[in-house]
Amino acid sequence: SLECPYTSGATFIRQVRAAGGEAAVDRAFANPPKSTLAMMKPGIWLTGNDTPRVVALPAAPAGAQRTLNTTFGAADVWALVGDQEVAGTWRGGRIAVDRQGDRATMILVIASVRTGPLVAALRRSLPADTVVSSAKGIVTATRSATLG
Repeated sequence: SLECPYTSGATFIRQVRAAGGEAAVDRAFANPPKSTLAMMKPGIWLTGNDTPRVVALPAAPAGAQRTLNTTFGAADVWALVGDQEVAGTWRGGRIAVDRQGDRATMILVIASVRTGPLVAALRRSLPADTVVSSAKGIVTATRSATLG
């Protein structure tokens, strides 16, 4: 996600300029996209519908320490699964890592407008012991491993 403005920024600006001229470019600098999806698909920003959906992570299990809790954007999906079309189904996401003793568990939660392709891509891209499921437009991937 940190590199998205650098890798997609020029294309974003070209498409915004083509759609609305320099005034639209000025608006983009004053009100930048709220998600990497809007950088990848400028039409989403142009419509004003670029606010990501808030997704909830499950609570850390009793005795576990949440060592990571951050957003997981469309560009992150693209980097993980290598498919921009699948990444374009993203509408919000978070990733967390819980640690308890010598075990760590990664929890990835993604809102998607088409969960089937996302589930299939995650199953191809993540280790085989990762549990991937979907319900009501939310895809969850969970994997635990022993550290060390």
